[in-house]
Amino acid sequence: MHYTIQHYLLFMQRKLITTFLLFFAFCPAYFSQNMEISGTVYDSTGFQPLKNAIIMATKFSDSVLVKFDHSDENGNFLLDDFPIDTITLTIIYPGSDDKTFFILGSQENNKINLPAIKMQAESKQLGEIIIYANKNPIYYKGDTLIYVADSFKVAENAVVEDLLKKLPGIKVEKDGKIKSQGKEINQVLVDGDEFFGSDATIATKNLGAKSVDKVEIYEKKNTSTVEGADETIQVMDLKLKEGAKKGYFGRTSIAGDFTKYYQGELLMNKFNGSQKISVFVLGSNTPRTNFGWGDQNKFGLENEGNVTYDEDGNPIWIDSNPNGIPQTLRAGMYYSDKLGKKKKTKLTFNYSFSDSKITSFSKSRSQYFLADTTYFSDDSTHNYSLNQSHKLNLSSVTQIDSLTTLTITPKFSYSVGKVDNLDQTKFLNRDEELTRITSINNSSDSKGLTFDNKVDVLKKFKKPKREFEATYSFSTVQNQNNGKLLSSNQYFSGSSGNPPINQLKSNVNGNITQSGTLRYAEPLTKKITFTLDYFTEYFSSKQNIETLADSSGMYVLNNTYSNQFDNARFQNRVGGMLSYKKK
Repeated sequence: MHYTIQHYLLFMQRKLITTFLLFFAFCPAYFSQNMEISGTVYDSTGFQPLKNAIIMATKFSDSVLVKFDHSDENGNFLLDDFPIDTITLTIIYPGSDDKTFFILGSQENNKINLPAIKMQAESKQLGEIIIYANKNPIYYKGDTLIYVADSFKVAENAVVEDLLKKLPGIKVEKDGKIKSQGKEINQVLVDGDEFFGSDATIATKNLGAKSVDKVEIYEKKNTSTVEGADETIQVMDLKLKEGAKKGYFGRTSIAGDFTKYYQGELLMNKFNGSQKISVFVLGSNTPRTNFGWGDQNKFGLENEGNVTYDEDGNPIWIDSNPNGIPQTLRAGMYYSDKLGKKKKTKLTFNYSFSDSKITSFSKSRSQYFLADTTYFSDDSTHNYSLNQSHKLNLSSVTQIDSLTTLTITPKFSYSVGKVDNLDQTKFLNRDEELTRITSINNSSDSKGLTFDNKVDVLKKFKKPKREFEATYSFSTVQNQNNGKLLSSNQYFSGSSGNPPINQLKSNVNGNITQSGTLRYAEPLTKKITFTLDYFTEYFSSKQNIETLADSSGMYVLNNTYSNQFDNARFQNRVGGMLSYKKK
């Protein structure tokens, strides 16, 4: 039989096609390098599927998490696309004992199905204490979800934020906000306490990931009184390793035009165990007179904002944009620590000093048109003000026992001020000839002293929502202001005009307030609570205003502009409230 070249090529083509088909038919057996584990989780009866059970696959050699999943509403789960290895499979469900499987992965044993996993009710042993060392990378402790930080590999110099991005179910947004299982984390704590300020990113961006032992996620009651606020908030608590809570961080900046304007700031924080120290300095002669809201949150300077509060406790923002060229110096220190062997008392101390000077000058010309003539006025204003203040705040919170808390918060402030204002107006006729000059000069010196103290005892009971609270408050304010008024009219057309005004003014005022409150709350049902409260207050105030007018070179009391008041008020109030709350 004779074969041509064409027959030979056709034979080789068929042989190659057959070889490729056989290769691709058997290649999964040679190239499958990943494992797949599936199964279904049931309760102890084996009939009711369990939803949201935690399924974790960890490497047997180093306990590093390789795959994570939740069971669906039918109890099914699937872990796939991870390298073949010896795997520890752990199933966790609240109220049930953990279930653990050891799976030896290989090329021939890379797809494992566990069709019926029964979760037995959590065992309880009476008469002795059993301590378990949990090695799982993720587990529940009651209602708290716990991540073991060392089970997740991060870079050598990673911060907490880098660690959080590795945790299953945790998402970190671009702006630093954190979500757990789709719910936003409202508060981030470090060893059960705020790190420095209320901004969560100050902890997640400054603490090293290697210093974290566990990350705990749980819910707690929302203490906010804002209407419409959720009853609970999501909390993340970063538990640090022994001796790891030590370090410092901060920021400094300086700017200027090398001729007239300057601005500089220093913010430094140091922490060692439960002890925290913050130091701050701000100096400028620009409109920057205070730290921004973000800096106050990050560095724990909660008393340095331009904010006051009304009678209902609502914040009132104070406009701090002055006219003129301000010179500002702000400095202070914040300190907090937990005292005692059992760290039951948290002591907070902060002191701040503020010095602000403002000098301003303005000048303008106006022209007035009348039916038969016109005239001009030149207005000029010179203002100078000086304000200095010293503020000292203390706070002591003692956990007397697990249900009783004692809080003492004394506050002290002392301030001095000086004001000197001169307003002058020159009047000119149509030929711009000077006809009259009016001058008003106001100056004053002031001093103020304020002291507040509040003692609060809160007693909770084993029955939820049953509470008793007793509060005593004392405050006193003493102010003194001495001023001088000079007013004159100078005429250039022959008219004598009104006589000049030369007055001295003195204003001394103060008040004392003492109040007490008793409150008892009793839950009648899960949704209905009855609250009974009693309030008593004593208030007294004094004001003495004296005006002295110049008379023939001597200052004489002017009764028209002088007065004296003494006020006293005593009140008692009893109230009851029946509240119904439902989500």
